[in-house]
Amino acid sequence: MRHEADGIARKVRSLIADGIDPDDICVATYDPNTYTERVAQALEAAGVPVTYDLSRPFFSTTTGNLFEAVLDLGTEPDRQEPLCRLLANPLVELDETVDAKEITREASRLESSRVEALRSHLDSPADDIVESVVASCEQFVGSTHYGDARLALFDSLGVPVDSSGIELDDEVGLSEQERSRETSALRLAARVCDSLATVEDEADADGLRRALEQVTVDTTVGRKSGSVRVCNPTEAAWNPYSHVFVVGLTTEHTPSPARRLAFTRRLNESHVDFQAADPVQQARYTFGLLLASEARLFLSRPERNANGDPYVPADVLEELHRVCELETKSSDHHVDTPASRKDVQRSLAEALETNGVDTDRIDADADEFDVEIPGTNATTRLRKGVELASARASADVGEFDGRLTAETVRKLYDTDKPFSPSRLETYAGCGFKFYMNSVLDIEGEEDVTIEVNALDAGNYVHDVLETFYREWIAAGHRSVTDATLSEAQAVLYDVAVERLDELDANSTVFHGTWIESLFDGLEVDGNAHGDPDEAAGLFRRFLDAEMKLSATHAKPTYFEAHVGIDPDDPESSVISSDPIQLPGRSVSLRGKIDRIDVTPDGGLVAYDYKTGSTPGTGDSLDGHAFQLPAYLLMAEQALDGEPVGASYYQVNPDSSISYWAGTIGAEADASYYQHETDDPLRRYRTLEHESRDEFHEFLREDVADRIERIATAVQEGTFVPTVLGPDAANCEYCEYRDACDVRHHRRHKIHDAMIDDGVPSYVPLAEGEEQ
Repeated sequence: MRHEADGIARKVRSLIADGIDPDDICVATYDPNTYTERVAQALEAAGVPVTYDLSRPFFSTTTGNLFEAVLDLGTEPDRQEPLCRLLANPLVELDETVDAKEITREASRLESSRVEALRSHLDSPADDIVESVVASCEQFVGSTHYGDARLALFDSLGVPVDSSGIELDDEVGLSEQERSRETSALRLAARVCDSLATVEDEADADGLRRALEQVTVDTTVGRKSGSVRVCNPTEAAWNPYSHVFVVGLTTEHTPSPARRLAFTRRLNESHVDFQAADPVQQARYTFGLLLASEARLFLSRPERNANGDPYVPADVLEELHRVCELETKSSDHHVDTPASRKDVQRSLAEALETNGVDTDRIDADADEFDVEIPGTNATTRLRKGVELASARASADVGEFDGRLTAETVRKLYDTDKPFSPSRLETYAGCGFKFYMNSVLDIEGEEDVTIEVNALDAGNYVHDVLETFYREWIAAGHRSVTDATLSEAQAVLYDVAVERLDELDANSTVFHGTWIESLFDGLEVDGNAHGDPDEAAGLFRRFLDAEMKLSATHAKPTYFEAHVGIDPDDPESSVISSDPIQLPGRSVSLRGKIDRIDVTPDGGLVAYDYKTGSTPGTGDSLDGHAFQLPAYLLMAEQALDGEPVGASYYQVNPDSSISYWAGTIGAEADASYYQHETDDPLRRYRTLEHESRDEFHEFLREDVADRIERIATAVQEGTFVPTVLGPDAANCEYCEYRDACDVRHHRRHKIHDAMIDDGVPSYVPLAEGEEQ
């Protein structure tokens, strides 16, 4: 149907260009609900003035929404949902000192859906406004004369209307069409409210609701003169149009025989006055009138629906084919002059692809085109648009594909700035995402959640584990053992409770469950946040895991170890006040290492706590993930130690503890995670590197080279959208997806083009990069 509507718009535009007056053109449809607005939008997109009638249910208008919310709130005055709908209604204007958005935003943060709970979180005058709105709705619902109550309601809600309540004030910021619709809705509401005053049995809230549900608001869209008319076939037949388009001639979009209940048939057939109307006969009659008129008739139908299934032609169309032996023409390859911006873009793309035209020819002829519009620089924009379209049609990477000059990058971004592991991973995943986030400093929208969000939850767990070990070591301990487990539980409990008081979270049922999943199983006196007899929660499972790790000769030593950044907590570890410069490279690193365990001979084992999912070992080896190898490179220089390996330490309240996720290191230093040996590393699968020397070569050569390649690509302005697959790049959940021109289907060609052209870039090994 979309293609059908676009085709009609092209033909109408062509007729107007040939000198046909828009007032002489009509588009008729038997299915106004499906076609009227669709055709009107296509005509408007083609720059064709159009007029049509719309009929909407009363409750689908802004005025109707207001009445519906008032009736809902007045009937159930302790429900937040209708209150929020009412406050968000653009016709409701409350005290200027109160921001209605702040009230609805506060409601969205609460678990409770009651107005009483919302008011307990509001201060005056917001609380007073809520009380007044609820009281006004209750008073309206309880009224016995809705005509007078309507005016009192409008006054209390600040609805900008005249004294009669049927005309909007001039300063209301609505379009002409919206104002016409709402004025009609206000007049309908006034008539219904006044009429109920004369019907005693219906003068209650349910009666008013039923009455308003039965009425519709009719409005005319567009100017009545100088416009193409979209209407029903009857109106088209009885008016002197010279060109009439009849659309949607399928069995689905034209009248079909009405179904009649069996017990009514004898009544319908008993007398001519009782006969049921036949919509099929009416459709045939109006179709015959159109055929017999002097108008030039254009008949159309869609070929297939959205699922690709063919439509069945309407019977009148089939009969016309049979009698007149007319041939149906497909408009897949239209020959009409492009009518809309979309038509122009598609035609241009097809011409460029088939070499029917080239950019040089368009550039040379641009000044001859009749597109001069004052103040719009139309010719310049045409040249630029064609140049952009042509460039993006190619796999070559240029200025329209995320490429900046080095000079431009230096103006926007400090290219000497040290990289953090997370920023390295962002660029490895998508250069455009790095550009938006790190170069332009455009942050994604922050999700407002009722519960504690994932970031705050993760920070809380990190903070508890760091503080626990800092206090544990200060008390003269190192690892947690069977002998010290009871004392460790008490220390961890006290730290967790103290930090819990600092956590900004709503006290909801789900939040309580989350707290229990942390504290359950801790055998301490007065465990107020969990059950000591329940299955072990996160904190107890962490201590059990630490007891197993105590078998290794690598002992916990540094926590939240800062490199090149100032800590928020003065008690946090700072192992290097300056960023770390990679030896023999032009790039430096900074960041926070969650935890470093040290062996007696100075070997370094790094851990990154994760409360969510973790990358695998292959992600670090292939160059997707940089956190673990970057931790080791920073720790090596800051502590003058020898890198042994690193793992993600998964501490998810909903799953088991694992301190061996994504392990990197040498197989000679590792044991299977269930074996209690003194080897410093635990792993699930056999590690890639046999010896520590092989692992060091990987860190100091391969990883360092990857980091330098990313730094060079950033300095040289390569911010191309990802050439990874959509799943690997996680594009579906990217906060910049609406601004991105990623083309996954061409990623291999784009990648090859970057290599052939020598474009500074970085692509992880898993996508075929040769390093």
